[in-house]
Amino acid sequence: DSWPRTSDRAIDAIFDTAWLLYSDDRRHKLVGTDRLPTDTHRTCIRWLLFLHGDLDYEWPDLSLPDLDPAVRVERRWWKRILAVPSRDALRPEVAKSFLAAGHYPVWPFIRVTDDRNALHHPRFLSGGRRARGTI
Repeated sequence: DSWPRTSDRAIDAIFDTAWLLYSDDRRHKLVGTDRLPTDTHRTCIRWLLFLHGDLDYEWPDLSLPDLDPAVRVERRWWKRILAVPSRDALRPEVAKSFLAAGHYPVWPFIRVTDDRNALHHPRFLSGGRRARGTI
């Protein structure tokens, strides 16, 4: 119902993208026809793994960072879909700079090794065992 007030860049970046999963029209229970597609489900798990880890968010600031910047430039779809002026100004050089910062397929992690380490040693989603350093 509201934007989180935080100085944590990771929370801002993930929340900025997560709002695309929200609907003003109705409540979604995430079951049946509202179930998340497998790739979206995996992406959300990666977000949680990152948020429950100790790594700093190292990506440059960019609105909607989990929507592939290269695709946004190439297809220019955001100008038709998103009416917020600050969100429709993704220039090719901005996308290129963002993508050069790390390995984009593991966003919000910046390195594959960080993503794999979090996946193999999660603090959260670890089968119900109480992990060290839990929140």
